[in-house]
Amino acid sequence: MRPIALLPVGAVLLGIGVATGLVLASFSEEPAALIESDVLVRTRDGDVRTYTAESAAARIESLESLLRRLRARNGAREEDPLGGFEDAAADAESLLPAPPLLRTDGRPYTNDELRALARGSKDEKLRAAAIRALRRVDSDDARTTLQAILADGESSAEIRLLAAQALARAPNRDHLPAELIAAMATETDPDIRRVLAGGVASLRERGAWMREIAGMLGEETDAEVRRALLGAVARSARDPAARQELLGIATSPGADPEERSWALGALTRGRPDRETIAALRPLLADRDPAVRVQALRVLTGDRGMPLATLREGLTDTDASVRATALWRGMNHFGRLAKDKKTNKGALNGVAQRAATLATSDPDAGVRRAGIVAARNLPKKLRERVLASGRKDADLAVRLSAYASSSRKVAKEATPEFLGALSSPDAGLRDYAYQQLRRLHDVRIPFQGGWNPDARAAAIDEIRAAVGGAAVPPPSESK
Repeated sequence: MRPIALLPVGAVLLGIGVATGLVLASFSEEPAALIESDVLVRTRDGDVRTYTAESAAARIESLESLLRRLRARNGAREEDPLGGFEDAAADAESLLPAPPLLRTDGRPYTNDELRALARGSKDEKLRAAAIRALRRVDSDDARTTLQAILADGESSAEIRLLAAQALARAPNRDHLPAELIAAMATETDPDIRRVLAGGVASLRERGAWMREIAGMLGEETDAEVRRALLGAVARSARDPAARQELLGIATSPGADPEERSWALGALTRGRPDRETIAALRPLLADRDPAVRVQALRVLTGDRGMPLATLREGLTDTDASVRATALWRGMNHFGRLAKDKKTNKGALNGVAQRAATLATSDPDAGVRRAGIVAARNLPKKLRERVLASGRKDADLAVRLSAYASSSRKVAKEATPEFLGALSSPDAGLRDYAYQQLRRLHDVRIPFQGGWNPDARAAAIDEIRAAVGGAAVPPPSESK
């Protein structure tokens, strides 16, 4: 076996933080064959790792499994419906050296011969192998050949799909943005259109083509194509054409609920402009609570958010909307209190409403949001809210109230913070640990996501460390 390349890890990672190896093309054994080769990869630390064909295949399989898990975990992210993991894997593969396509006598085909085979070999397997090999030949001649195959109505759908896959991947797609967009406009094969849409959505300089991409999204009916294009538009939400399309989706009651969610999530990036605020303000009355939540998230990003928006959120019938109003909307309370134009009676009503939610809302999540929002309330009202929170039946609310109180009072909850390190909720475990660090200068490593044995060992050390500090007994006010 012989080494064929030494690559910097940065060229093949594409942000996924792991070294990838050689991807083997599935060529037929006759007349084409593969040279069994090594790929040498230099890590960020300067070490060199060798991947054989067998180990590379195993590495690729493990990476694909990782990408699937990441995709499942992040596929519902409101800001990015695509996630982008499949594209990253494909791009990493396309940057690696391709195993040469060989004749039966062991001699490799030249690039000119590959193009000829790809255009017209009567052996479909050999033709497919030549197209796969051309996928990594970064030249205008190779791209011209692939375009001709894609446009050839006499070629089989399988052959044309291979050409589309080659054109839709880096580096080819970034040399042919206009051509990919034009091909999408005329293509009728659904599978090929979906591949081309993925390439268009992943263009490196898609901002220059956002008007065209947004226009295609507005007219598209295929669900998978729409998903790809919406991903590109959502990731470019600051672009005027993209924002206009996102607003259209977000404000359309007949739009797909998931698409509305993605569009609204994308619009939360940055501060909303006047047009966005005016378009989304009516959505606070939408019958879908998820739409109301996301609309409120956008509107609370407005530096000049009016008191009426906050009041509407605090009086919503849905707990998630009320919690959002407390988490985000109450941050405007101090500004509104200083504004001479603010109706003081209405402002006082909002303060009382926030306090009521924090102390007696039936949803614990709303009460916890109210505890955090209490820092914006007048002192007497804030102290009343925190005192009530310290007696709350819900542990998370109770701990938040103690954490928001004075340091002396917060230390009274040390036993409860220690107990919360074993909570079934990983987020609450981490929260309790951060409070113990703040209150007792705990420096023993701990992460809520550790396995039970590792957590238990760390908790024993933390208990011992905190036990050596002065832990006050709980006050009678509890």
